[in-house]
Amino acid sequence: MGCGSSQSVAAETPASNTRNGGKPLNNNGNVADAMPIDTAPPAKPEVEPKASNNLNGEKPFNKNDNGVDANPIDTASPAKPEVKPGDRVHVRGYVGTVKFVGCTSLGEGVWVGIALDKQQPQGNSGSHQETSYFQCQPKHGLFARPGVVHPHSDVDMISKTSEISPNAIVFIQTRMKRMLAGMRLRRLVERSGFEREIDKHVQNTPASATASINQLSDYLTECFSTDREKAFAIYRWLTFNVAYDVDGFFGRSEKKSTSAEDVLSSRTSVCAGYASLYTALGEAAGLEIHNVSGYAKGYGHKLGQRFEGVNHAWNVLKVDNTWYVSDATWGAGFVGDDMLFTKNPNTYRFLQVPDEAIFDHLPEEEKWQFLDPTIDKASFERSAKPSCEMLEMGIELESHKDYAYETPTDTIDMTFYCPGRKMLLMGKVKTSSGQALEGRERVRLRFKGLHQIEMRAQFPNAGTYKVEVYVVKGENSWNHGVSYEVTASQGCGWNCGGYPKVSNALYDHGFTLEKPLENIQTDDGRAEVVFQCTSTNFSHLISRMTREDGGRFPYVHPRFFEWGVKLVSPCENIYSTDGKAVVELELPGVSSVSGYLKRREETLHSCTMVTGDGERKLIQVHTPEKGEYELNIFAKRTGEEKNTFLLRYIIHATQGTGPNPGFPVLSNAFRELGLRLLDDNENITISGDSLTLKLANPKQLKIIANLKDSADQVAAQGACENSDGCAIVTCAVERAGKYDLQLFGSQEENSSYMYLCSFKVLKTN
Repeated sequence: MGCGSSQSVAAETPASNTRNGGKPLNNNGNVADAMPIDTAPPAKPEVEPKASNNLNGEKPFNKNDNGVDANPIDTASPAKPEVKPGDRVHVRGYVGTVKFVGCTSLGEGVWVGIALDKQQPQGNSGSHQETSYFQCQPKHGLFARPGVVHPHSDVDMISKTSEISPNAIVFIQTRMKRMLAGMRLRRLVERSGFEREIDKHVQNTPASATASINQLSDYLTECFSTDREKAFAIYRWLTFNVAYDVDGFFGRSEKKSTSAEDVLSSRTSVCAGYASLYTALGEAAGLEIHNVSGYAKGYGHKLGQRFEGVNHAWNVLKVDNTWYVSDATWGAGFVGDDMLFTKNPNTYRFLQVPDEAIFDHLPEEEKWQFLDPTIDKASFERSAKPSCEMLEMGIELESHKDYAYETPTDTIDMTFYCPGRKMLLMGKVKTSSGQALEGRERVRLRFKGLHQIEMRAQFPNAGTYKVEVYVVKGENSWNHGVSYEVTASQGCGWNCGGYPKVSNALYDHGFTLEKPLENIQTDDGRAEVVFQCTSTNFSHLISRMTREDGGRFPYVHPRFFEWGVKLVSPCENIYSTDGKAVVELELPGVSSVSGYLKRREETLHSCTMVTGDGERKLIQVHTPEKGEYELNIFAKRTGEEKNTFLLRYIIHATQGTGPNPGFPVLSNAFRELGLRLLDDNENITISGDSLTLKLANPKQLKIIANLKDSADQVAAQGACENSDGCAIVTCAVERAGKYDLQLFGSQEENSSYMYLCSFKVLKTN
């Protein structure tokens, strides 16, 4: 069927970087006759869904087996800009170049043929029913109706010319996140259910079904119709039931036979036995499957290691007209540092696309690579080895695919393809022996274009370093991603350079660090940091600074600024050589202020005192002994009942205040009656036989004083003389020791006395 109006251009076939290809679960590590060495359990993947919810009422992106968008578009829909061969377009998240516009055998009307930048699991090679409409790499072709094809602008141009408001961007991002999360959940539930059904069938295999290869193959596959289901059932039986022959591998005993019949009987073998039984069971089920031997970067492999001979065996099988690499040995478990086999069945190694498996599996025969162009053994030996977790998350090595590099400067820049707008990577620079560098952050990560992350590593001295890249596993949890060896000809210096340490939460909440992208050196003591934020959930940022010598600034709560409080002094945390400290604040509209001193989790009472008139307050502090303390300052605004936290200082004291630290305890009545300490506002230490205390006493209260010893017995009573609005209290102290001096007052001759205050008293001799 044709209409005579087709447009077509010659296809370009750029080398593919894709590492995508819908896979089940993952495994940490690698086997050999090369077993895996990682001990962490595999993580569940996020997988591409079959269909999606959508925005703007468009139909889901459903494709038939030929990579065709199966949703016809109503010809009465509003006209869209026409596309022509050579245009850059996107179709529901996939970006590519138009190669064909015209009629096809897919159905009536106009179709657009697109060569996608990334592999699409249900894509084609530009043909349908043996008719070629354009040329592209396998699984990179897509046919779609013009109604779902949209012009795609370069990312840099979008950032310069877009007139979409930040609120609109946030709305779109939120809707897309919800839609994609729902898609992933539905697909995961669907596939997990499918896998569970097969696993249940496999685990219920009766002993009678294992009498021969044909009987076992018949039982495992009889319930399933597709090659994928049959292959998965066989793969799972192998990973559940066959153990790795570690004794034979390490020479502790003679290796078990690797013939399919013997492996079925012994249930123990090295990789060749897994592959032989896999092939025998697959062929009995009518699968197109082959044994492959070659080189694998498994147990004991070192980056750059040369292979003297083949060291591993695995399988390749054809499913839905596509060849995959399947390794039941590495899917069964791993060999740990204890040289023992740990069974840990996983599904990540079930069906790997060839251009992903090639990172750690190189067939001895080129034909089993299924790559164009193929790679040679030397290229394989010097290539980097991304982890299963990295590949499964769809993260690709874009710029640096070998493991070792040299840089003529003190930095190296690398780029990675990373799906989505979530920062999934972390980097560390280590010494050549693998020790982490202390001090400054030496790796910077930032988004660069669509789905691209740029990583810059900086080196303090000339020499050879390891650059480790990690992929996110969960909150504050990371898995190994890929390792590099970098030799730098120059260094920036140990106390120079470096980059800001940026939490992934910053990106997750919609922030981007605009400038500076390196650590700050300032000549005038000032610095400016600029962020861009697309989220409307944040009104302001709080900053805190730490000095390299251990000092840092006090933590200030946002209400500190909301209340208009001013920090007069000190502006940094406190370093005290005598155990004393004073904080001065201006607090407009505040009725009371209080300070609490803590050491570890213990609150130290009577170690702070607030003085001052009007808005300006002084918080005096005594530290009982040397050490590090927290000073928490609270305040209460006029008309409010509760104290509210404002700020926190760290106090580092090189010694305590003395043998009798602290301040008197003042009652509310003391303040309400206008009393004020004139001479001593600290606890009292004397060496003589008496003490004298002077108070401002504007209401001429009658004051009495009781001196109590450590047994809470009254050791002496003091005398008080009022004169010119002052009260002078004297009290005899006969013996050395610690006492409490308690003051009580009465406004009238015969009225009861009320508690006013108390001091700790120490007589030294």
